[in-house]
Amino acid sequence: FFLISWVILLILHEFGHALMAKMLGWQILLVSIGHGVVRARLAVFDTPVEFRTLPLSGFVLPRPGNLVAPRLKQFLIYAAGPGIELVAVAIIVSLIGPDAMLRRSPEVWLIAAQSFCVAALFGAIFNLIPFPHQTAEGTAWSDGLGMIRCWRIPDEEFRKRMEGVE
Repeated sequence: FFLISWVILLILHEFGHALMAKMLGWQILLVSIGHGVVRARLAVFDTPVEFRTLPLSGFVLPRPGNLVAPRLKQFLIYAAGPGIELVAVAIIVSLIGPDAMLRRSPEVWLIAAQSFCVAALFGAIFNLIPFPHQTAEGTAWSDGLGMIRCWRIPDEEFRKRMEGVE
């Protein structure tokens, strides 16, 4: 259940980033689910989405829509991935109850819900740890590092991204 939950949460996590970016008026250039070779490409609500071989990680490439509070918007976009996972846990715990979530049970549906919440908490906490990591596209930031470093991104960098000059 943990591994199945991880894949579902990966999609939910990246959807959280993309949804926040769209709500803030930013364009989504790409949502990538997984690592490795691209296995499928499709458009979801006019947003390009690609699915890769190993669904262990993902990323969203947003482009600023304007230069109004770009650092705050970037912070909110980084926070939205772990945030949506924590919201999912809160919803499940409120529906099932904290006592049921913490008790041992032979009920498969409850074990699945508990596994989902453990995976979501693990994913959210892990993503909030500030660290850089290497991808085929270059160095990327964890959500935690992005939330810290976004405050130092110069206006010119946001301007370049907005104009499509990377």
